[in-house]
Formats: sequence, structure tokens, C-alpha cells
Amino acid sequence: MLMCLSSQQSIIWVGGAVLRDHAGKFLFSCNEGLEGLPVPELAEAIAARSALTITRDKGFQKISLVSDCLSLVQRISSPVQDRSTTGMVIGDIKNLMTDFDSCSVKFSSRYLIVIAHNLARSPEALVCKFSADVIPEIIRDELNL
Repeated sequence: MLMCLSSQQSIIWVGGAVLRDHAGKFLFSCNEGLEGLPVPELAEAIAARSALTITRDKGFQKISLVSDCLSLVQRISSPVQDRSTTGMVIGDIKNLMTDFDSCSVKFSSRYLIVIAHNLARSPEALVCKFSADVIPEIIRDELNL
């Protein structure tokens, strides 16, 4: 399960993603600060696109993308071409999803994806980070480790 979320820190949006396997085991996390975005949904979409790209490049084939942004989930799920500000990124996400054997997108309220939320709100989140070997301190408690 790939959980994606964005959070605003001052004038910078931060995207965070956590990948867990079917049993809930931590596989990797990533986060990145994004400046100059006009709408929060665009930050969510960029976080999802980045997470899917990393997941594909790492060789995963069955993905469930989970976001707390209902409009993003609806736009990705829609067969209609999105012509909004976020549309190009939505198109990239749809194209990336075809690279997997199975890739679904689901909505979840924020409390269910608290791990990605904490990662995005981390003071260290303004620097692009990828972690596969060491679980970031900010999310260890939520992973029950």
C-alpha cells in the first residue's frame, strides 16, 4: 500500500509517501518540499506521481495508492481527460499506473494514513529524502516498531 499526502509548511507544500507490504511491513518512505504550487491538490498529485515513479523503478508490480484527497482520487479514477491545473500530473499518474500488473487508487480519511501525514509534516521534510533501510524517527511509533 502506497500512502501519499501533502501538508503545508509556511509557503512550501511537502509531499510524503510510505510504502508498506500487504502485511503492513515498512518498505520505504520518501518526502519532498515543493515551492510555488497554486493549489493543495497539485501537491498531492505530485507526491503521488513521485511515489509511483519510485515504486515502479524499485520493481514493485501490485500497488494500492491511498490518498486523503478525495478530489485527487476521483480525478485519477475518471476516464475523462483532466484539463485543470492539476491535469498534466493526473495524466502522468494514469500513465504510470499502466506500468504495474495491478494498480488501484483509494480514498482514506487522514487518520488512517497518519504515517504519511507525519512524514510530510516533519521538519526534515523540506529536503528530498528517500529511506529504505532506516525507518525515519518521525514515523517509527506509528509503525509499531
